[in-house]
Amino acid sequence: MSSRPLVVVHVITGTGTGGAERSLWRLCAGEHDRPTPRVQHHVVALKPPGRLFAALSAVAPTTSLGWTRPGEAPQALWRLRRAVRRVRPDVLHGWLPQGNTAAYLAHRGLSRPPRLFWNVRGSAHGSDRRASTAWLSAATRWASQETDTIVFNAESVRDDYARRGFGGRHLVIDNGYDPARWPRLDEQARRAARGALGLDDHRPVVGFFGRRAAEKGSDIVAGLAARAGSLGVALLLVGEGFPHPDNDFPSVVQRPAVAAEELPALLGACDLTVLPSAHEGFPNAIAESLLCGVPVLCSHAGDSARVLGPGGVVVHPRTTEAFGRGLQAWFARPAAEREAIATRGRDHVVAHFDIRAMLESYRRAYGAGS
Repeated sequence: MSSRPLVVVHVITGTGTGGAERSLWRLCAGEHDRPTPRVQHHVVALKPPGRLFAALSAVAPTTSLGWTRPGEAPQALWRLRRAVRRVRPDVLHGWLPQGNTAAYLAHRGLSRPPRLFWNVRGSAHGSDRRASTAWLSAATRWASQETDTIVFNAESVRDDYARRGFGGRHLVIDNGYDPARWPRLDEQARRAARGALGLDDHRPVVGFFGRRAAEKGSDIVAGLAARAGSLGVALLLVGEGFPHPDNDFPSVVQRPAVAAEELPALLGACDLTVLPSAHEGFPNAIAESLLCGVPVLCSHAGDSARVLGPGGVVVHPRTTEAFGRGLQAWFARPAAEREAIATRGRDHVVAHFDIRAMLESYRRAYGAGS
């Protein structure tokens, strides 16, 4: 086999701190840290630089096309095609609906086209509900017939897209995590994290980590916020889009947008997290919570139960009342039982969703060997 690394150009919508962007960063960082990389990653972001742009640039050549308005699309596509021609990749890999579509359009007409990969991260049902991406779902279904491989990070999403007629070779590559980046806080660090948030040990702290969106169950989260006091808990909301809590919700603490490196301390401040999603793919919020030793109450959406394993409780039905009862039942358990579940949850993620397995799966998919 040639000693030349296999070259991959990734096309992604933006460089914010969403799950797809962080997975791409982990993929690039994992190869960058190898003494002899088998894959050389390049990243092209369609939109202006986001919070993760600098971190991506540190581990892979990263370019922003600065696309902000629909009228700029032709120029952005021209710049993308020029970047692809300059790098001459072996694989052109789109991420998310807009990135997949842009990769497809840039791929067409190349004299020496690379293999075309797409990366699909979430439920088609959830995407189709957003007017801004509904047209992309229909367009990408047709364009998928020309892809070599579609990578999914959830078995439920793969099955859904197969039923909907998406073409290409379908692969599931689970999200992977480095446990060292998600430490479980000791008691002193946990108290410090709570103190920084203005929280004490008089009430259990329940966290929600995610944006305000119907598919994430934000209506249920709002219902829990209104009942936090009567449920005997404090609620920590970490994510964008929630209205700022006022005197009507004294038991609610909010952090709208945080850097990825802040998440372990925020998770460690919690006794439990909730994820009442209506639609999911592979929920990073569950895996990251479990790695930090914090059990989860979640819905059955997508691959949530598979990721959760023994680390918490799946709540039925998906209502505010059911999640409220679930919180009360959880904190009625003996502390030793809750601690044992937290330990099993972390062990489950370490055993099944390790970063090394994710990196190796991508190398095999690209044909780069081990």
